[in-house]
Parts: sequence; C-alpha cells; structure tokens
Amino acid sequence: MTREVSIARLKRHALLAGTASALVMALGAVFVVLFLRPGLAGVPAPLADDYRGNLLWLALGLIFLLMGAAALFIALFRPGRLLRILRTQPARPMTLRLHVEDDSSSTQYYANLSEPGQRDTSPIWRIALWAPPRGIRVLLRRDLPAAVYLDPSTGVPAVIETADTCLWAMSGNPRRPSRPREHHP
Repeated sequence: MTREVSIARLKRHALLAGTASALVMALGAVFVVLFLRPGLAGVPAPLADDYRGNLLWLALGLIFLLMGAAALFIALFRPGRLLRILRTQPARPMTLRLHVEDDSSSTQYYANLSEPGQRDTSPIWRIALWAPPRGIRVLLRRDLPAAVYLDPSTGVPAVIETADTCLWAMSGNPRRPSRPREHHP
C-alpha cells in the first residue's frame, strides 16, 4: 500500500466517522423535537402529549447532540492534523516493531518505536494505531525501518511511514514503555 492509498484510506475512515457522528447529532435533534413539538417528528396527535415537555427527551437530545458534535469535531480535526504533520514535518528514522493485543471484545495494534541501529532494542515509544490497514498482521514482530513524523506541539509520534504504508497514531497520550528497574543489593 503506497502513501497515497494510506491517505485515501485515512480520509475514507474520517468520512465514515463523520457520517456516524452526524447521524448521532440528527438523532439528538429528533429527541429535542419530540420534547418541543412531537407532531413534527410524526407522532400522532393523541400520543403527542406523552412526548411534549418530557424532560427525558430533552436530556437525551442534548446528550446526543453534544456527543455527536464532539465526535464530529474529532473525526474532522484529527485526520487533517495527521495529514498536515505528514506534509510539513521532517521524518526521523526509527525502527518499528508492531504488536497486537487481542481480547474477546477488541483488537488493538501498537507500534513500538526504537532508535535504529541500537543494540538495545527497548522501544522509546509505544503508540496505539488508528485504522490499521488490512494485512498488517504479516508485519507483526518484525523489525522494520520507518520514517516517523512527530507532532510539533507535543513531540510525540503522529505518523509512521514504512516502505509499504502509513500508520496513524491514535490521539491521546502515547506511552513510553517502562524500563525494568535495576536491582542493587
């Protein structure tokens, strides 16, 4: 997968997340309409009094509107920021090793990044990946050369480019893996 394909895939994921967020906001708007004027939402007149003025509909509507707006902001802001970082920041060479954590409810991919050419392969960064590409499992547990683009405002890896693809860091705080403590008798 080339850089262009990776970028197109990121944009597609952002569009899907934005659409889902907009649908959550639309549902919130319907709930607010049920609180104010249930007839506009298609509620028959005999049942309208059961909806009008019911604070449950207002509370649900406001919650869905706020959650949808926050998710829409993130869905539009984060991919744009990642692309800006890829376009404007210099790449830093590092060694990448991918890991996966599977459990019954989810699968999460992590990029462990370390300095290239070091004998000590302890990772400097452990980055959770957003929207990893299909077929990523073939890259697991192998040391790969990578170009890492750091977020200029935080100094944290945001984009990891390999020969085959771009990997996108999830927002939030990446972890610096803890080093084992030395025992001194």
